Order: sequence, then structure tokens, then C-alpha cells
Amino acid sequence: MEITQKQIKIWNNIFTKATKKEKKILIAKDILANLKLKKYIANSGSYFDKATLGDTIGYESDLQENFNKIENCYCCQLGACLLSSTKFQNKLTPDDLSGSNSSSWKQLLNIFTIRELAIMEQCFEGGSYFDQSIVAYDTFQYVLDSDLKEKCDDFQYHFDSDEDRMKAICNNIIKGKQIYSY
Repeated sequence: MEITQKQIKIWNNIFTKATKKEKKILIAKDILANLKLKKYIANSGSYFDKATLGDTIGYESDLQENFNKIENCYCCQLGACLLSSTKFQNKLTPDDLSGSNSSSWKQLLNIFTIRELAIMEQCFEGGSYFDQSIVAYDTFQYVLDSDLKEKCDDFQYHFDSDEDRMKAICNNIIKGKQIYSY
């Protein structure tokens, strides 16, 4: 099924009119829907699979216009947030979404706080991925205090699979709970 300009306009209008809280919920619900459809495959240690996206839709193709073509894209929590936010608001390509591209991170920072992104990353990746309490990218850095890092690591170890962890984070966002609640 081809995505029409009319559908893109509807997505953009819904997202533009939404509050920050509603945008977070729209993204979380979209992630859950894409997990169910197997468009996203939750995978710690993998921001998102640029090669799969690029090979599927083209590295320079508009992701929003080709969103329906995404299949089996391995991604972490932040990668899934970025992909889903792009569906609603932007004309980014798979090349634009590369790791530390500041425009893609600014897109997320317009919706989530630095603290929320750091907590999501720590909850999804857990202590096995980060040796420190610093979550950093080229465009943001956040230091998690030891109590918060411990809560995030406890959350991560509470779930057996990356998919269960991603679903729990999204459900917590939808319900307005602390991201690390289980």
C-alpha cells in the first residue's frame, strides 16, 4: 500500500496539534504497532539497522513517504523513537538518521527531555551496555545519578527479552508512569 500525500498531511497535522505529552504517546503507540507488525525488531546494542532501511527504501529516500516499506528493522529504544517520530513529522532519509546526526537528535529533543532519553536508553540497554552513569551523544549528555541508574538497571534485568523491555517502556509512556516502572 502506497502512502499518499494526504496520509502524510494527516499524520503531520495530528502530530503538530498534539501536546508534548500526546506526541510521546503517539510515538509509543506507533512503536508498539510496529513491533506487532514486525516492522521493528527490538535489539539492544543496535541504534537501528540503516542497511536494512537503506536497502529497502533507498538511502536517500524520504522515510516518511516510504514508512510502509519498513520490514524487520532491528532497533533499540531510541532508534524506534526516532523512526516513529519521523513517520509523523519529518522528511529524513536513512542517511540522515545516522548515529549522531544533530538534526535527527534535535527532532527527538523537541519531544522528549534529555533526561527521558537517557532513562530510556539506560532502561533498554542496561548496565551491561553502559559502564558509566553517563549517557552521551554528540548533541546531548546526561549524567544519571547512582539511584536512578540502579532503577534503570533493575528495570532492564526484570525483562527477559529486548521486545518485552521495549513494550514495557512504551506502555509506561502511554500510561504516564515512570519509564523504569515494572
